Amino acid sequence: MEDPDYVVLGRNEYNIEEQFSVTGANRKLNLQEIIKYVLLTRLSTENPKQVLMLNNKIVIDGANLNMITCKNIDETIRLYNKLRLYVIDNKVQNILFFGQIHKIDRKLWYKKIHDITGVGYNRLYRSSSR
Repeated sequence: MEDPDYVVLGRNEYNIEEQFSVTGANRKLNLQEIIKYVLLTRLSTENPKQVLMLNNKIVIDGANLNMITCKNIDETIRLYNKLRLYVIDNKVQNILFFGQIHKIDRKLWYKKIHDITGVGYNRLYRSSSR
């Protein structure tokens, strides 16, 4: 701050873990809970999970569809990369990472997510939750 009327006396860092809104969950989940309860549940070779980014959301599609909502696109990319690194480091199979959904395919994914989860199109089109 460059205002001479105000002076910063001290600063503390808070180690509060990020929480993410997940469709189907009745509360916000942190990264470890997302990995345990959303990403690694019901894995099978017949039905591998797809992980995709759609605006400020991460879509995990497998036996059921989950959508994780982040604050903005940068946070979405960071969470996506953390999930991808976890899968690579732990050699988890049957999870495919597809990156950002191409503009042409977004309409299909909007419809699929809306039909399965009931989330409104207005919320799906947003690229920021704040």
